[in-house]
Amino acid sequence: MPQNVPEFRFSDDALRLRQFLYEHWCAHGRGPNLRAAHQATGLTRERLIEVYRELDLGLICTVDHATQNCNLLKLQPFSSYPSQVEVFVGGKFHSWAGCAMESVALSRMPPFAGKEVRLESYCACCLAPVSLATRDGDIVSRVPEPVLIHVSTSPREWNTTNIVCMCDSMNYVADAEHAGRRARAPLRAADLPPRRPLHARAGAPLRRRHGGEPDVALRLAAGARRARAHHRGDQGARGGREQLGRIASMASTPAHGAR
Repeated sequence: MPQNVPEFRFSDDALRLRQFLYEHWCAHGRGPNLRAAHQATGLTRERLIEVYRELDLGLICTVDHATQNCNLLKLQPFSSYPSQVEVFVGGKFHSWAGCAMESVALSRMPPFAGKEVRLESYCACCLAPVSLATRDGDIVSRVPEPVLIHVSTSPREWNTTNIVCMCDSMNYVADAEHAGRRARAPLRAADLPPRRPLHARAGAPLRRRHGGEPDVALRLAAGARRARAHHRGDQGARGGREQLGRIASMASTPAHGAR
């Protein structure tokens, strides 16, 4: 999904497919193939691919447009492939989360109401284990205690083609010291200008660890209930990520492109 997509409304077919995708993923921990989507919706192959691309444009999912089967890579907050966060429900592996930021909202989804959703990840700096237990949008425990979410990109770099690189930049770190080490580590093969990343403690107000002009500020206040992203000068970075917990009302929700 590219940046600066004008607001539009999803078609009825897109709403029907979206509802099926979330129900299927919550039930099975993985996405469906085209045949399963066809059997559930009655849509033809050609129409399914059109609708998947529509949902991709509205930042509901990420598909590989170069594939004949329109392979489903992500359905926020889930990932089809191994990511930095494993999700456990009822003590059993359920799925991969899209990123650290999306993972803290997962327990707010109606199918997981009242259940403990455990998130198993690692520090992006040293790969030491990180574990969080969540329930109904609250973080009930975390190890290590000072765990942070480290974001190494600016909203200006998000959704240039899709959200894969954006999600890849949102990782857990053990503490502020490890966040600083990660910030100083090379992120790409190409030379990058110095970056001043921001990181927020899960369940605590934002702490700005660096001076200068931040690109993005992240807050995880009182668990996942009020997870927000604020773009400097406006309320950007909103497209599709601010309402992860409202799956129950999806069938009547309009689509919003990235703003």
